[in-house]
Amino acid sequence: MDVTNYVRLELGQPLHAFDFEHIEGGNIVVRRARRGEPFQALDESEHVLADDMLVIVDAKKPIAIAGIMGGLRSGVTQSTTRIVLEVATFDAHSIRQTWRALNLQSDSQQLYEKGLSPELPAYGMARAVELLKEIASARVVSEMQDARSNTNRPSVFLLRPLRTNALIGVDIPVDIQRAMLERLGFAVEEGKNDTWQARVPFWRQHDIEADVDLIEEVARLYGYHNLPSVLPFGEIPHRDRDTLLDREEELKDALASTGWTEVYANSFVDPEDVKRAGMNVESALRVENPLVEDQALMRTSLISTMLRTIADNQHLQNALRLFELSRVYEPRAGDLPVERSMLLIALTDTEGGEDLFRAAKGILERLMNTFCVSPQLDRSNLPHWAHPGRGALIVADDEHVGTIAEVHPLLIRAFNLDVVPVFVELDLPILEPCLKSGATYHEPSAYPYVFRDVSLLSDEATDYEMIERTIQGASTLLRSVELFDLYRGSQIEAGKKSLAMHLAFGADDRTLTSDEVDTHMGAISLALQSLGVTARE
Repeated sequence: MDVTNYVRLELGQPLHAFDFEHIEGGNIVVRRARRGEPFQALDESEHVLADDMLVIVDAKKPIAIAGIMGGLRSGVTQSTTRIVLEVATFDAHSIRQTWRALNLQSDSQQLYEKGLSPELPAYGMARAVELLKEIASARVVSEMQDARSNTNRPSVFLLRPLRTNALIGVDIPVDIQRAMLERLGFAVEEGKNDTWQARVPFWRQHDIEADVDLIEEVARLYGYHNLPSVLPFGEIPHRDRDTLLDREEELKDALASTGWTEVYANSFVDPEDVKRAGMNVESALRVENPLVEDQALMRTSLISTMLRTIADNQHLQNALRLFELSRVYEPRAGDLPVERSMLLIALTDTEGGEDLFRAAKGILERLMNTFCVSPQLDRSNLPHWAHPGRGALIVADDEHVGTIAEVHPLLIRAFNLDVVPVFVELDLPILEPCLKSGATYHEPSAYPYVFRDVSLLSDEATDYEMIERTIQGASTLLRSVELFDLYRGSQIEAGKKSLAMHLAFGADDRTLTSDEVDTHMGAISLALQSLGVTARE
């Protein structure tokens, strides 16, 4: 009905009109629903009620969910000639709990959820009756029935004029303060010791909760533009810088400057996504009153949300370059969860494989070089989300700081991905002490380097990093190792790979001779034999 909508908008009081002909028994009652009781709403949606929901019923069954929506059976139609008006207030918590359980929202529900005065229904009813009589020539055929569970008692707060002036910063006479509040509907009476008592009108009882709210009303009517501007004085407080927050911003800038897109995912996650990601739902902190069921857990890892992000965006672009730096939440018994900062970098393409892994390793090395960190890779004890043969732990300063790996095929299938992701996961509280704010200067040698190229033949399973570390450890004169070619093919044995590298030798006090370099090359060759790596002719 247009009248009920008009009154709702004019006074903020929801109303509902029932078709009297469709009320069984000619009487309505407010009660708790019975478990499993069916209900068809005005929008034709079907619902199964629970016993903690409040309903309005006739002699047979529910005709409305209290405060949310009426039923289709008793709704007003073009042929309706007799109506029953229902006006009420309902507990905001009950309304909120019911609409979330049923996923049923309405304009009335939004008002009730904010809280309404129990004095307002009488005004809403009177206004609706007045409009019906004036516009539709309606005739009142019964008395208004008013049922209350208790008497409404208006709130009363003390108004201290001197305190008002001290907080506002201007001298407003007592009579003017009183007049301002009375214009707004407050009943102000003089009390003891230069205090006044202000009784809150019913239409303000949900937003006036303390005496400072009265002071705010005085300031508002006086005019904020009339308040003097005063510069603050005193010593500026000192706060130590949070180095972790600084590093977080530097990491974000470093990634964004190289073309990566930052992701802002919700910290509340879907339990089903947590299961798909292979994590234990019970180990995550559950939200007591989630807005929706797919945001019922606080995430303990960035993996599930990144996989969901990739799944939702893979149809737009196959080659995604994403990162997220955010908090994860580890539950603690009887206390707030432990918050940890994590960084997750994601690369995708349709094939995966070595090239994608190398790209991920490249961004890791570039990021670590920015902060003067030399990470090492360890292929033992990979996390559950990592492909067992295509990943490694990241180690810096003998600390496990993260993981680089292609995502496990089971997780790819669970999220219906058409692309293959490679993740770089970094634990920032552990990594942060390893990060350095700037490069350390080393004076370059005044003597030229001696360069040698070497081609090596190794087993496919031998890690390049192990080969490089062995080379560097075999010579004190070696200054740099650079891989410039990797070959697999018909020219070498099956199960083997060929590595071609530039080696640079140098000393700070002299120019090296060929014999010295040959000696160190021999030491390198001997050390590589322990790995089964030989020089390729």
